Amino acid sequence: MRDSMLRIPTEFASRSLALEHVYLAARQGCRKPSRYENFAWHFTVTLPSKDWKGLTGRVTDCVPDLIDAGKLRTHHFHLVGNGEMVHLMRMALHRAGMSPGNVSIETYFNHHVEPREAEVDKLAVRFLH
Repeated sequence: MRDSMLRIPTEFASRSLALEHVYLAARQGCRKPSRYENFAWHFTVTLPSKDWKGLTGRVTDCVPDLIDAGKLRTHHFHLVGNGEMVHLMRMALHRAGMSPGNVSIETYFNHHVEPREAEVDKLAVRFLH
């Protein structure tokens, strides 16, 4: 890790800073490091064990409920993962009024998926309520 006392296993050494922060979060019991007061993350598990106490379901199901609609435009979203989720979230956030400069993406597969307009509209409405 660049500026932490936490040692990252060799297999993570070439990964992005974001992965380092996720690893740090896991090591700290999913608590937010104090030096990032304006940063929050929430883990969600699609198929959780019976012992899982956190969020469950797809990101598109969980995230809108975590965002205060009145403060939506004060956020920056960095969407990472499956292109289907990334592009659906990106388009819904734009449709809900987010500036393109406040939504960045990284897709790992399904890079060119185009979400259905009805899905985008349905998700955008959830961000506004």
